[in-house]
Amino acid sequence: MNTGAKTGLKASALDYRIVQLPKKGGFVVVSRTNGPIEAGPYREKVLAEAAVDKLAGRKALVDRACMCCLKNFKSSGIGHRLCNDCKYRYSA
Repeated sequence: MNTGAKTGLKASALDYRIVQLPKKGGFVVVSRTNGPIEAGPYREKVLAEAAVDKLAGRKALVDRACMCCLKNFKSSGIGHRLCNDCKYRYSA
């Protein structure tokens, strides 16, 4: 149930919020406009954040090894191959 699809407008991550369930624990994604549950429940907040990205049409971050130092980091896509440390170290 993508809120943006109903109105004809493109949805963004700002259209959703993550709410922690009080009794059972876990997290759900709800619409900011009218509040129905859009996705969930999820045991971990990071899974709810990934659901927000999916609802908003954004690609989820992927673990990749940095081409320079080989340290794992969250990459936003195929063109994002250097971790932030290496990116700023070598961009003088």
